[in-house]
Amino acid sequence: MNILEQNASVQCEHSCSHEHPSYRQIEFPEKANQWIQGHLKYNLRSSELYRYLIENKLINPIHTKEHVYFWVSVYSKQTYLTNQDNQLLPSKTYLERPEIVAREFKILTYFDNNFVKALGFATPSFIELV
Repeated sequence: MNILEQNASVQCEHSCSHEHPSYRQIEFPEKANQWIQGHLKYNLRSSELYRYLIENKLINPIHTKEHVYFWVSVYSKQTYLTNQDNQLLPSKTYLERPEIVAREFKILTYFDNNFVKALGFATPSFIELV
């Protein structure tokens, strides 16, 4: 302790060992996975899905919200990522659908080569401004 500098120095050592948690591989029930896949279209939050799965005994309390979040993210990726090699192609295809064209979405440019992939489009509100 140094009163003139108004500071104190404390040195300690923690020598008590604690029991470390053991890792357990927990399988997620197939019925719960199927239920999640079938209900993704409702855009429920992971916490809501978790509560439903617990209340309806599709999973045990040993399963966590993180387990549910993991499986939701896996299945959601399959929903939104339809072409892993060229992620712009599904967007282009979507914008070419007659009901989208009727709403005045317009593809301005699309090119795909070894160097770059690009998609440019205009929305109805942008077209109004121009």
